[in-house]
Amino acid sequence: MRELSPEFVHDVTRELDVVRTQSLNIDGVDHPNVITTCELDDRAELPEKLGSLWQRHEFTDRSFLRKIAAAVGVADADAPATAMATA
Repeated sequence: MRELSPEFVHDVTRELDVVRTQSLNIDGVDHPNVITTCELDDRAELPEKLGSLWQRHEFTDRSFLRKIAAAVGVADADAPATAMATA
């Protein structure tokens, strides 16, 4: 995760249900962290919301967003269309 800029914190708290934002310093290295929650029925919207935030703030490695999408059971929007066509 990258820096928790004031703009990112503003956007993420406005667009998601944020439990906590923090930055831990461990052995001289900052580790930004955001904890969010959502209703179970709203989980399908989470990857799209995170994707929108990522486009504006690039707050984490893009591959992490794909893992979140898989964890909540949403197809990865970045997956190549050819993979579906050949399956």
